Amino acid sequence: ETRYRIEEKAEWYSNGRRFPVTLVDTGGVGGDRFAVEIEKQVKIAVEQADLVLFVLDSSVGVTPLDEDLLRELNRSGVMKKTPAFAVVNKVDAELHEDRIADFYSLGLDQVLTISAEHGRGIDDLKDAVFERFEDRFIKEDETVEDEAAEEELAPRIPRIAIVGKPNVGKSTIAHIVTGK
Repeated sequence: ETRYRIEEKAEWYSNGRRFPVTLVDTGGVGGDRFAVEIEKQVKIAVEQADLVLFVLDSSVGVTPLDEDLLRELNRSGVMKKTPAFAVVNKVDAELHEDRIADFYSLGLDQVLTISAEHGRGIDDLKDAVFERFEDRFIKEDETVEDEAAEEELAPRIPRIAIVGKPNVGKSTIAHIVTGK
């Protein structure tokens, strides 16, 4: 069980261009263990993020816990400036249209369906992130040979917070998209 924020740096590639990202995997909000600490860590992750991936479980649909978490993040103001994608995980069979509509009802910027365990939809997820941050791609002639060059590029590297309730696949997504 993830209790603190776990940060992973990764490099994605699109059309021969390098795209570094920092993914921040958070604990599941709504579980009983370490609830206060996890909520604090999630709020910090969201405050520092350029994008939030709000992970949901397609097999159960939108739950009151999902709605409560989103409402709390909105109420606290941490998501005011931060775009958020609904990432509907565990889409292994047909997802009924009425259930997809439920995910759109959350009012997030985009709804993406994936199966992290089977790698389905991961390229679409990355493409959606690419589109959002296209101006932050690293050009072929930009090389990072020393710490000064790395620090110069650091503000361009998007921070992506992965949040949701326990057992929706946040850590699996983090591992799949970082390749670790």
